[in-house]
Amino acid sequence: TMQRTFAPPFSYLQPVHNGPLLFIVEIGLLGLLMIVFFLLHLAKTILETTLFKREKVVIFGVLILLCSVDHYFYSLQQGRLLLGILVGFLLVEKPRFLFGKAKITDTHIDELA
Repeated sequence: TMQRTFAPPFSYLQPVHNGPLLFIVEIGLLGLLMIVFFLLHLAKTILETTLFKREKVVIFGVLILLCSVDHYFYSLQQGRLLLGILVGFLLVEKPRFLFGKAKITDTHIDELA
């Protein structure tokens, strides 16, 4: 039929671009609340940190903005890997090593910040 010839294939289908709505639909209200509590804990950790605070606040803000308007960090493997790396960076308080086996002391951290 004529409609069948012009119907787009299933590969064009994408999830909703509204992140919170996607979370509610796929993992329910309880899952959304768990994500909100995790984000609040992450924000509290960022505000209490001393190392790279400004950069962490900017990255967190960009992540929140991107997650609320696109499904990239939720539905694609590359997005999930990037999200894991960025959240790991946001959770680091003090680096144990800078280069090689040289330990960083608090005076070095104050110089870096």
